[in-house]
Amino acid sequence: MKKTTRIILTLLLAAAEALAFGQQETDTIIGLTGIQVIASTGQETDRAFSMNRIGATAIQQRLGDRTFPEAMAAVPGVFAARTGGGAGDAEINIRGFKQDNIALLLNGIPISSVENGLVYWNNWLGLADVTQSMQVQKGICSSAFGVNAIGGAINIITNGPEAKTGGAVSTSFTSYGNKKTTFAWNTGRMQNGYAVSLMGSAFGGDGYVDGTYSSGYGYFLSVSKNINKKHLLVFTAMGNPERHGQRNVRLSLEEMKKYGITYNKEWGSYNGEINNTSENFYHKPYLTLNHYWTISEKAFLATSAYFSPGKGGGKWSERFGTWASITDFTNGSGQIDWQAVYNNNMNHGESYTTPDGDVIENYSQIAQTVFHADHIWTGILSTLDYEVNERLTLKAGIHYRYFKSSLYETVADLLGGEVFIDDYAWSLRGVDGRNVLKYVGDTIKINNGALIHFANAYAQASYHHNGFNAFLSGSVNGNLYQRYDHYNYRPENLWSEQVTLFGYDVRFGLNKAFADGHNVYFNGGLFNRAPYFKYVFGNYTNQVSQGLSNEDIYTLEGGYSYGKGNLYGRVNAYYSVWNDRSFLANEYNQFLDPVLIKGLNARHSGIEAEANYILPGRVRAGLFAGVGNWIWTNDVEAEVYNSEHVIVDTINVYTENLYVGDAPMTQVGGFAEVSLFRFLTLRGEATHYDRIFAGFDPVSRSNPDDRSQAWQIPSYTLADIHLTGNFTLFHQPAMFNISVLNLFDADYILRGVDGMNHTANTFTGFAGFGRTVSVGLRVQL
Repeated sequence: MKKTTRIILTLLLAAAEALAFGQQETDTIIGLTGIQVIASTGQETDRAFSMNRIGATAIQQRLGDRTFPEAMAAVPGVFAARTGGGAGDAEINIRGFKQDNIALLLNGIPISSVENGLVYWNNWLGLADVTQSMQVQKGICSSAFGVNAIGGAINIITNGPEAKTGGAVSTSFTSYGNKKTTFAWNTGRMQNGYAVSLMGSAFGGDGYVDGTYSSGYGYFLSVSKNINKKHLLVFTAMGNPERHGQRNVRLSLEEMKKYGITYNKEWGSYNGEINNTSENFYHKPYLTLNHYWTISEKAFLATSAYFSPGKGGGKWSERFGTWASITDFTNGSGQIDWQAVYNNNMNHGESYTTPDGDVIENYSQIAQTVFHADHIWTGILSTLDYEVNERLTLKAGIHYRYFKSSLYETVADLLGGEVFIDDYAWSLRGVDGRNVLKYVGDTIKINNGALIHFANAYAQASYHHNGFNAFLSGSVNGNLYQRYDHYNYRPENLWSEQVTLFGYDVRFGLNKAFADGHNVYFNGGLFNRAPYFKYVFGNYTNQVSQGLSNEDIYTLEGGYSYGKGNLYGRVNAYYSVWNDRSFLANEYNQFLDPVLIKGLNARHSGIEAEANYILPGRVRAGLFAGVGNWIWTNDVEAEVYNSEHVIVDTINVYTENLYVGDAPMTQVGGFAEVSLFRFLTLRGEATHYDRIFAGFDPVSRSNPDDRSQAWQIPSYTLADIHLTGNFTLFHQPAMFNISVLNLFDADYILRGVDGMNHTANTFTGFAGFGRTVSVGLRVQL
């Protein structure tokens, strides 16, 4: 009863947020028409789709030390949350669709991987510091280059040449020891036509979860030049080299209860220093050169060339044969006992005979390794916007990207042994004359990569007249995939055959604005998407998967909104059908061959609503809600092929009527904000999450008699409070902000994976953070 009362009081106090971090706030106006053209940023008055805008002020004042996706956490239908708790380790779902089905664009340029559709948020830790505005477009959207925008698209616009002259120094810290210092400066447009915007930051700390320390820095530079009245050049460079400890191994509920919610079984102390078996380090610079050309009063051409190399990877561990893994060596507190690992490697007494007949003793049964994931992607995109007349506008564009990756694993620490053995037991070519004795720096287990050429072309027609707006767009894309593999193949057979796949999409939208603030819209789309690279080479060799087919997605959405005076509100409903989904069976099982599963179907439908109201006395309040129904709709049978493309087995998957899982299908929340004494703002927020089913791999459902839903994670409510104050420091404008997150210190399970019997006993996952405090200070220069 007390818990229920607390939930009700919290919701009444906070009154539910309509738009994430306040969509109705005054956002910085995007000054460059070119960015609007490339990014396809929607306008409030003419959009025919569901969109939420989040401004820079809201991000800076209320995000705190949270991951960047959590700035979108209060958008109905969006679930953004941390994963293991490391810096930047987060995932986002929109309407039940995971990150690989959501397009992420930075200044209109796609930054989702063409290899798997994913975004690794730790590569973008400095993004919040330079974001000018962000739009979350749910369902179909106007993002011309978002070919994986099944659930929606996220358009992020960074600071640009239109920024006003001035700068700022800011610092922030948290109750768990993380700190950050940032310096920024904008020159504004100078007399010589140049404008420069730059930012530098340094961050680090112990982390909230045990062993999730972090350190790194961020940089951002934007230089623009007005060549003349018709031509503008903008160069942008950004990145954030970082290193942070991770928590990748999920915990059982019993382990959470025994050791606490910050427990991490992947680290331990040795000689007074922390050693984490899961540590990420990466640097992914992002460079763009944009050219904006005002051809005439009716025609505008925006072109962007970009280059982004990525270098880094993460700590890992390997064992020889079937010996115990590193997490089996633990002490009484549940941490890794590094001394025991060293003792085992030095004293196990076993021997190994090499193919050459040499007897090897004192080898490491367990070694620490580094998994390297380097890549280069570069490309160019260009968009032409042409105004035929006052009512009709045409837009067309092209995009090409080159992508090449290199994945390999090297020995980092022998942990007391003299050598590590890679007997090539899992290599198709076997030992093949290679040395099985591996020392620090030698490559083991994996050494392959992908080569992808991606091209996309699209066209769109938009009509505007008397409050009626409509658009019709279509695009086609081509994907050329090729794989190389040093570990499994000899040099003369290094490369696979080339595989070329095509896809397309068609989208339309209608919007009608009536008198007195009423507005209705309707949209729909068809996506025919080619399989990602990992499905084309589904068994992690150069063998091409048999029977490849595109996935088909059909979606419809309708909505109504009202905005007049101090009141804004909207409601919408969506319905999406996803046919012929692909999955890999045994994807993470090193002892079984992966198998491509095709033909799974899913249905995602739901209703979303939100409202904001400005009350007398400098008070704002809002409510929002999202209720979804995301479900698998069929069972499938998959054929298993051997290396000779002969069917050797079948796999059955029984998923009909099971919920998709991994995100809450019910989300209700709100906010209340009041201005005090003209210089203080107090804001309370609360969100209630319900109908949360654990995530699961559909191909794990191989028993026809097992039709039980995944374990339902208990519902929970989170409340936050933010205090912002404006004052003068050293005769300069300054601002402080204090955020208390999870105000009532609620215990809750954030996300996780279903177990064998679909109960709490076999569930594994991560608990959410307890109550934390973030404090920030910003002084303008």
